[in-house]
Amino acid sequence: SNIWNAYTIIPHYDGCLVNDLSIEGTVRSALSGNGIPGVDVVLTGAGNYSTQTNSSGNYSFTGLYPGTYYVMFSKDGYISDTRTVTLTEYPVEINIILSEELDDDEFRFVLEWGATPQDLDAHTWIDPSYHVYYGNFGTLTEPPYASLDLDDLTSYGPETTTVGSLYGDITFAVHNYSNDASLAGCGATVKLYRGNNLYGTYQVPNSGTGRYWHVLDIDLSGTITIRNVITSSSPSKIASVDHIAKP
Repeated sequence: SNIWNAYTIIPHYDGCLVNDLSIEGTVRSALSGNGIPGVDVVLTGAGNYSTQTNSSGNYSFTGLYPGTYYVMFSKDGYISDTRTVTLTEYPVEINIILSEELDDDEFRFVLEWGATPQDLDAHTWIDPSYHVYYGNFGTLTEPPYASLDLDDLTSYGPETTTVGSLYGDITFAVHNYSNDASLAGCGATVKLYRGNNLYGTYQVPNSGTGRYWHVLDIDLSGTITIRNVITSSSPSKIASVDHIAKP
């Protein structure tokens, strides 16, 4: 089932009911990072409206009254997402990353964050000795049956990893590569998809020291254990962990 995230803007509001508010944003692909055209965007709640994203993945609703709205994003071939927003006085921007559909036995990690740190990296360790990251993008067609689909170098994400089938126990973590700001409290999130369902959304802890965020583990049976802790060293059980310098 989808996680519903709340976006609430609470300014000084004088009580006048005026329809000059707006909701707008961009819908992008988890696999390519590009805007997705033709996404159906449906607004319900304080009013009922619908539109589609344009060729760049942008959408806009204008002339809205204050109130609570539910925004559904859907397109064939993608996993739908829904957000909740309360409009009071100011316009709201909601940017969405949609994941392409998965087979029932597949997993996908989608990492998003803000302007800083500039470069966060997804790391997936798979027993007995595989490490999927920017230095080894992996493959879905042979062991380890996991791949880094998209490596983002310049803030925001998405950075996306897909696991095609479970080959060994998995450790998934985020590394603060640029280290130009603290990992703790930076607002980074990881979405875990299991098949065509959003299994969970995890936010980086607000406290902790170190450059690794150990998000979760998945064992060979498919059991998911949430860790959600910041550490100073790699959480991997694999002894050799190399971080290749980027161009």
